[in-house]
Parts: sequence; structure tokens; C-alpha cells
Amino acid sequence: MYKRILLALDNSRAARLALDEALKMARAADGTVLVVAVVEHVIPIGDVQTGFYDDQAFGAVAHEAAEAEVKRAKERCTADNVLVMSRVIDSYGQSVAHVIVDAAAELEADLIAMGTHGHRGAGRVLLGSVAESVLRLSNVPVLAVRDATPYDTDEALASGS
Repeated sequence: MYKRILLALDNSRAARLALDEALKMARAADGTVLVVAVVEHVIPIGDVQTGFYDDQAFGAVAHEAAEAEVKRAKERCTADNVLVMSRVIDSYGQSVAHVIVDAAAELEADLIAMGTHGHRGAGRVLLGSVAESVLRLSNVPVLAVRDATPYDTDEALASGS
């Protein structure tokens, strides 16, 4: 049984579904959910006139959004009587996948739970896959929870799956 489950949040429905699964496992094993949100620092398009953008303001907004998401997850864990620890981590030059794997090692997690978006084709090439990278880098098992969208359901029905 998994006793220390790192839940990686990315403000997606898939991550919220991963929270549901992490809670089930933590309750069954009397375990702890380690909630982590990684703030990725990307350079947004700046002011068209000056080419300037305010990195501190942009970073603060991203950090506040991550804090709010972590707070919601902590509230769910507490409501379900599951022990919870949480962190918001700034990536600063590291890939999100590396930050998640490093956090799992530091927090002594024995499972990583996270959402995956199921991008395919050009979308996957352009966006990459944090979940796939975590799977390749992690020394502990990874539970990747996918959110089936209506498009996916229609496609599965059409293909007979």
C-alpha cells in the first residue's frame, strides 16, 4: 500500500481526478497526501510598444493561482480525514517534470499521482508531456489519471472501443 502519495497539481480537471484517486488510496492505507503545485516561469509576450514585461507581476499571479489550487486540495483532504502536507514550488530553470520527481524524492513519496491531458499528434509534440517525462524520470510508481473529454468518448464510440 502507498503511504506517502505525492499529488502533482496543474489546475486541470485531470489533476482533480488524480486527487480523487490519491484520496481513495490514502484513506485505504491510512496514508498522507503530499500536495505539490509547480509554478513554471515562462516568458510571456511583453508590451508591444516597449517589449517589456513585468516578470515579478506575472510570477506573483501564477504563484497565487497555485496557492489557491493547493488550498482547495488541502481542504478536500482535510474534509476526507486524510493527512496532508503541501508545497508550491517555483521551477526557475528546471522542467516541471524534474521538479515533481525531485519533490517526490525529497518528501519520500512512494507514489506520484498526477493528471495527464492525453494530447496526441502535433499537439503532443508542441506541448510535450509532463506526465510522460515524470514516468521516465521517476524512481517510484506514477499514477497518471486522464480526463476523458466528450471528444474522446465520441471518438472511442466511432472506433468501436
